[in-house]
Amino acid sequence: MKSFRTIYITIVISGLTAGLAGCRSRVGTPFQTDEPGRTPSAFSSSLTLPETAVSPEFQTPISSTPVLEGLRPPGPEMEGITVVYSHGGALWAWSKGIKNQIITRGPVYSPLISPDGAMVAFLRPVDDFYIELWTINLDGTDERRLVGTADLEAIGGSSRDPNAVAIVPHRFQWLPESHTLAFNSEYAYQGPGTVLLDDFNLIDAGTGKLSYQLLTSWGGEFFLSPSGDQIAISTPTNVILANLDGSNWRSVFAYEPVITYSDYRYYASPVWSPDGSYLLLALPPADPLSEPSEPTKLFRIDAASSSTQEIGQVDSVPFFDIPVQYSPDLSQIAYLASAGGAGKNRRSLLLASPDGSGSILYQEGELLQFLEWNPPGHRFGFSLGEDQELYIGYLNIPAVKVDPPIFGVIDMRWINEDYFVYLQGIGEKYNLCLSAANGASIIIASVVNSRIEFDYFWKKNLDY
Repeated sequence: MKSFRTIYITIVISGLTAGLAGCRSRVGTPFQTDEPGRTPSAFSSSLTLPETAVSPEFQTPISSTPVLEGLRPPGPEMEGITVVYSHGGALWAWSKGIKNQIITRGPVYSPLISPDGAMVAFLRPVDDFYIELWTINLDGTDERRLVGTADLEAIGGSSRDPNAVAIVPHRFQWLPESHTLAFNSEYAYQGPGTVLLDDFNLIDAGTGKLSYQLLTSWGGEFFLSPSGDQIAISTPTNVILANLDGSNWRSVFAYEPVITYSDYRYYASPVWSPDGSYLLLALPPADPLSEPSEPTKLFRIDAASSSTQEIGQVDSVPFFDIPVQYSPDLSQIAYLASAGGAGKNRRSLLLASPDGSGSILYQEGELLQFLEWNPPGHRFGFSLGEDQELYIGYLNIPAVKVDPPIFGVIDMRWINEDYFVYLQGIGEKYNLCLSAANGASIIIASVVNSRIEFDYFWKKNLDY
């Protein structure tokens, strides 16, 4: 997993040279059905996108700006959607067709909106190495530091790596229906490298109370249960279950370290069931590039009994290419397999039951990338070809694509059953876009040579 320190350095570099990842593309009229396996046409150089201003200076005042970009204005059904995003060191919020700059002092990045949409947590670098965790109200008030340099330095204690320059946040996540953030940390070094402290901590954004729940070597990568009262903790060799306060800590699954062929260690990624009673886990082989290739094994972990059972396996591409993806209700998995022989970039997208049974070939194509399931789990996004053209897949029917096509897809996140936010990159321009599955879309932000990071909030059950 990429460290926040690495992300920040990447942002700075991308602002000076050619940007990194950006947004996806524009959408238009309703879908047209496409035959499975069809290779998308070459990207047309005549495709143009609206010009917008590049990111503002860090010290500019808070502003409210009508969003003029886009193919269509947002309809009433979009009124419950808020998108927060950062680029060029500034932090913005978009809602109902209006975007507001909510941070006047940068640089900031990695925004994460609270479950009720009231707060935004973000990272702010102190210098070349130190990074702090901050928050601000969505309306731009009450900007405050949550976890400072001294708080982070206390995590390592006597077991701190003497070669590390600093301790910085690695990943943070809001607890369900709360203003409390869970986070872990990593070491920052003079050179490259991502080494986690394997800790777990909580910070109450309302009161500022910081709790070191699991100290170094007792935590790791964390996965919150749907209710937020339990956590699954992953280390490079174990999966652990515990209560949120760290009690009832027990190792439930040991596995052989997985070679990553890079500077970070592999951490297993268990997925909680909607009711929190069990977890599913897709574990890649210890050597993902071994010849002959070995399967990805599928496991089920029962939370109450702490028992683990291997339930199946699939032959998928290496996890660092595209990992096995569980649908939100855990009724389906999507995974990619190589197609066309060694040295080819052709892939097959397969759907199966969570134990790997009943596998069907859904789509095949060049450079196929699975993106994300929608919340109900009956739709998903994937891209095809060198132009990263977006397709929408459905259970039991062929994939369809938006017309006019959406090119340059880099990231896609479903908000609800019908709407998604996506990033598109075309040349040096990056667009952050909101789209409906029926083709209506709007460009929220368009920038040049600047990384965009985003999050969203959806207010359910609005009275329109």
